[in-house]
Amino acid sequence: LTRWSRRQDEATDSDTAMKNLADAGKFAGPTMVVYVLLVTFAAVDWVMTLDPHWYSTMWGFLFVAGWGLSCFAFSITILALLANKAPMNRILGQSHFQDIGKLVLALVMVWAYFNFSQFLIIWSGNLPEETVWYLSRMHGAWGAIGILLIVFHFAFPFLLLLSRDLKRNAKWLAALCVFILVMRLIDMYYLIGPSPKVGMHGQEMPFNLNWMDLVAPLAIGGIWLWWFFGELMKRPLVPINDPYLPNAIEHGHEH
Repeated sequence: LTRWSRRQDEATDSDTAMKNLADAGKFAGPTMVVYVLLVTFAAVDWVMTLDPHWYSTMWGFLFVAGWGLSCFAFSITILALLANKAPMNRILGQSHFQDIGKLVLALVMVWAYFNFSQFLIIWSGNLPEETVWYLSRMHGAWGAIGILLIVFHFAFPFLLLLSRDLKRNAKWLAALCVFILVMRLIDMYYLIGPSPKVGMHGQEMPFNLNWMDLVAPLAIGGIWLWWFFGELMKRPLVPINDPYLPNAIEHGHEH
């Protein structure tokens, strides 16, 4: 996709630009299906297998929804940082942030729906090899984290994103998206942390926040951000030769 985007920017005529855009569109659709499958397999191989006996048919959906939410929250944060700088200050409008904010609202609801669906399926089945996953997350600090996720990963963003004014305010929407990204980290810790719950002698392991739990996301995220901003500085922020750009600019500044 990056290659086609670069070719579109370098195109000397509209026909070549349109061809690159069409090729990217044909590639993007089928690979979305491939991406969902890859996320599902990765989530199963990397996370579900931490508990050798537990399984869930909703597992892949949880990660697809969560990572999609992280993607849009991060995108809004970057766009808000660029919104007052040329050339983005002439392009981005309130309607753009409102539209992407609607997608964030939808993904917040989808994330909650998939989590509730998984809980409902396991609760109604009431099988020992399935219920153990929630039993280890319903007591002590893990139970508090579960309530924290219900309130601040779903209810709080959901209620705020119902506001049209908030979605049209880039600064406030970006602040909420940063908060959502923090909650995404807590959600990942909730999914992974309690899995090695049995010690060497069979005792249940208590809640334990290791320094690596904090450093690892910052280290990996820092490397990724370094690469991301490096690539961002090499390329034009505005898609050159995009035939839909004028309409997008007009839409963004509608009231």
